[in-house]
Amino acid sequence: MSFSILNLWRNCFTCALVVGMLASYSPNPAPEAERTVELSNLVPFDELFAPPDTVILDPSVLVGQIWFIDADALGHLLITDYSAGLVHLFEPTGHHVSTFNTNVCFPNDTRHTVHGARFADNGTILVNTWEGVTVVFDRAGNCVTARSDPTSTILSFCTWGDSLFTLLSFHGSNQKQMFEVYTMDLVFQRAIEHAPPEFPRLNSISSGYGGRNMDCFQGGVLYKHLGDMDAKPVSGQALRTQARPEFFVKRDRDIPFTRDLNARLQVQRAFPLLTGLYALDEDVRMMLFSWIDESFRLEEDTGRRVEGLSIASNSNQFPPVSTILHKTPSAAAHGYLYFVGDYMIMPDGEFGNSTIIRYRFIPPTGVVPED
Repeated sequence: MSFSILNLWRNCFTCALVVGMLASYSPNPAPEAERTVELSNLVPFDELFAPPDTVILDPSVLVGQIWFIDADALGHLLITDYSAGLVHLFEPTGHHVSTFNTNVCFPNDTRHTVHGARFADNGTILVNTWEGVTVVFDRAGNCVTARSDPTSTILSFCTWGDSLFTLLSFHGSNQKQMFEVYTMDLVFQRAIEHAPPEFPRLNSISSGYGGRNMDCFQGGVLYKHLGDMDAKPVSGQALRTQARPEFFVKRDRDIPFTRDLNARLQVQRAFPLLTGLYALDEDVRMMLFSWIDESFRLEEDTGRRVEGLSIASNSNQFPPVSTILHKTPSAAAHGYLYFVGDYMIMPDGEFGNSTIIRYRFIPPTGVVPED
């Protein structure tokens, strides 16, 4: 009898262990749904965004190269200064509130290279570095907790409810696209595995704009790859409609195996690239495309490449729309689109901080496409 009870106990323990392992590893958890494709009609930019207002950043704090911007529901700005390795919090008026220094929380002899910083749903500030360090701050700039994992590179991150979702770098055609989920105290919860991108070599040499491969919405978490037409779900709701902007052309080949850089770039830029994904608000996803065909270029645009937006409601509250840009956006959040503007000229003639240009999104009603 004792032997049978011992075997039963062992079997139960083994089952519990397997269940625990499966709970921390979730391949493709997003619900499957049949998705239809809907044309994202092209309309002028000023039909989708109200006239802008300008935020002048506090001149008492000198901000260098602006690498990443995030905004909260009240309009506070979280600005990553790439050159100084610092993150600054500003009020909606531009008044400086606090500064976040990862080296104070997690010392590094060569200084951390800050990759991005975001507002968390619980009121804290999350900062990530290229060295694999993630730090949680309170809004006063005090360290709450930190973790380091130099073996993996976080390309993008965002918070959904009480969890931190991270998208890891993609390294080759034989690898899956991996995500990791943590508590807000940076305790590992589970890994999520998705299929590799359709064009693995394209996505192994570039990922688009830094930190803009994934974003969190009210209904779930979405991500994208270069070469995609629209975003895809990581976890949460499935998108039942895919938006296809008028300027999108389906890529028919991956990057060739060659050392010829010009040959690689020629194929890379031969088709529009989905270089950024943004939560324009809690229900609206905004996709940024680069290297759009020159026939879509605006008359006054002299930029190196043509870029455009495709905007869609995750719950189909309005038909998808698209527009051509005059400049690359730096952030989108809580109904606003943000650009980095010109430098302020100080009274002594020196250059000050860049201005931040802010546009309010106008959800479309009756969409009339451009001729």
